[in-house]
Amino acid sequence: MKRFDTLAYVCLYSVLAVGAAIVYKLRFDSMYQFLVILLLSAFYLIWGFAFHNLKKDATSRLYLEYLIIAAIAVFAAYLVFIS
Repeated sequence: MKRFDTLAYVCLYSVLAVGAAIVYKLRFDSMYQFLVILLLSAFYLIWGFAFHNLKKDATSRLYLEYLIIAAIAVFAAYLVFIS
């Protein structure tokens, strides 16, 4: 199980790092930056739900935590890149 956790976190951090690099590369187009962050938030939600379901430690409180963090990220991106 330890190897699974390590692999899952490497996957998560890799995708987030690539997403951050794409946001930086698109620094002159705020709409595409927002879309990338929206996709990253969706990936984060799906990854979190799948990861905890596979580990069999998922709870509604944990899902709520993932939803709140993703919503904060999207809201902050909206404030920075759209408005």
